[in-house]
Amino acid sequence: MKTLIKHLKNGLMKGLRASPGKNILHIVSHLVFWVWNLVFIGLMYLWFLPQYGLDLLQATRIGEVDLTFTISFAALMIVPLISTLLGFVRLRKYPVLLMRLFYGVEAPLFTLCLLRMFLIRELTLATGFTLGLVVVAIAMFAIELLSGYAAYRPRLAQVQMISHSLMLLVGLYVGILLLLYSLPVLLGTVIDGFSGLWSMNWWSSIGYRLNHIGYLLRHPGQMVSWLTSTLVVSAFGFLSIFTLLIFLSMPYVFTSMYVRAWARIRTAFGTQHGHAKSLAITGITLTLSGLLFVGVQSQPQVKAFNLLAPEQLAPEQLAPEQLAPALTPEALRRDRQTQLQQANTIRAGLTNAYLQRYRYLSPWSQSDLLKNTYLHTVRLNERSASLVQTIHNGLLSPFLYRGERGDVERAADLYAQFLISPFKKVSGLLFARLCRPLLIGTKPKRVC
Repeated sequence: MKTLIKHLKNGLMKGLRASPGKNILHIVSHLVFWVWNLVFIGLMYLWFLPQYGLDLLQATRIGEVDLTFTISFAALMIVPLISTLLGFVRLRKYPVLLMRLFYGVEAPLFTLCLLRMFLIRELTLATGFTLGLVVVAIAMFAIELLSGYAAYRPRLAQVQMISHSLMLLVGLYVGILLLLYSLPVLLGTVIDGFSGLWSMNWWSSIGYRLNHIGYLLRHPGQMVSWLTSTLVVSAFGFLSIFTLLIFLSMPYVFTSMYVRAWARIRTAFGTQHGHAKSLAITGITLTLSGLLFVGVQSQPQVKAFNLLAPEQLAPEQLAPEQLAPALTPEALRRDRQTQLQQANTIRAGLTNAYLQRYRYLSPWSQSDLLKNTYLHTVRLNERSASLVQTIHNGLLSPFLYRGERGDVERAADLYAQFLISPFKKVSGLLFARLCRPLLIGTKPKRVC
C-alpha cells in the first residue's frame, strides 16, 4: 500500500512537471484510476467481506442466494483488484494507458457484473449474443492495450481487424445508449443537487452531526464505532459520487476510445495489407453482425400464444364461456395435430413468457421511463420524447419482452391446460419427455 501511494504521488508530481496540455490529462488519469480503485478495494475488502462475506457464502450453500448472483458478485470484486494490480505492474508509468484500462476494460466489465447480478438473471439467445459481442470487444481492447498490433503475424492481424470492427460497433452502440441516459441524469443531478443544498433538511443534518460530536466527546467509549460508521458512510458517499461522474463521462470517453482503437488497427492493417481490404473487412463484419442482431430477436412466446389461441384449443381445454356456438368441436379439433407437433415450440414460448421477469428488463410496451424522464426533466415535447424512447427500445430490444406483464399468469394457465392435463392420458415416457411442469410461483431451477 505504501508503494502504491508513493507511486501515485510520483505520478502526480511527474504530471506537474509535464507540459500544460498533458499536465491535466496525466493528473486526471492517475486520480480517476487509483483513487476509485483504492477506495473500492478498501471499502469492499476491508469492511464488506469481513462483515458479510461468510454469510453470503453460507446463504449460497443452503440455496437462499442464487449461485449465479454469488459468481457475479465474486467477479465484481475481482475485476477492480486485477485491474489495479495490472495497472501497477504494467501501466503505472503510462497514465493515458491507465485511463484506457479503466474506461475501456474495467468499467465495462464492472457494469456487466452489476447487470448480471440485478437485472439479467437468465440469458436468452438475443441477450447472450449482444452481451457476447460486448465481452469480445472488451477482451480485444485489453489485448491491444497490452500487446499492440500484431504486425508480424498476418492471421492474428486479420483477427484483430475483424474484432476491432466489432469494437467499432460496440463502441457506437454502448455510447448511444449511455448518452440517452446521461443527459437526463446530468440535469437531474444538477437540479437535485442545488435543491438539496439549499434545503433546510441538509443544514439541520449538519447541526445534528455537530451536536452528536459534542455528545461523543462526553462519551469517548462510543467514539470508535462512530468513527468507523462515519468512515464507511463517507467512503460509500464518495464512491457513489465518483461513480456517478464516471457514468456521466462514459458515453464520450468509452465511445472515443473504442472508435480510436478501431482507427488505429485499421490504419496499421491498411498500411500493411491494403486500405481497401481493411474497409472491406469492417463493412462485412458490421453487416453480418447487424443481420445476426436482427435475426436473433424473435421470441418464442408470440408463436406459442398464436398456436394456443382459444379457437385453436380442443373443447376439453376451454372454459365453458370460451365455447362459442359457431366453433364446432370438429373445427376446434382440426389443428390438434399441429399443436402436438409444435409441442416443443409451445413449451419454449410459455416458458419464456413465464420467466420474463428473469430474462428481460421489462415489456416493450411498458418501457416508457426514458420518455417520461425527458418530458419532465429535459422538457422535451411529446413527439421528441417518444422518438428518444423508440430509439432506446430499438437498441435495447434484446432485453425487452414482446408482450405484457400479465403473460406470466396467462402462460401458467396455458401450460396447465395444454402441456399437463391432456398429456396425462398418454404414456408416461412421452409425458416425461414433453411435459416437465414449471414450478408455479417460484423460479424453476431448470427450465424445460
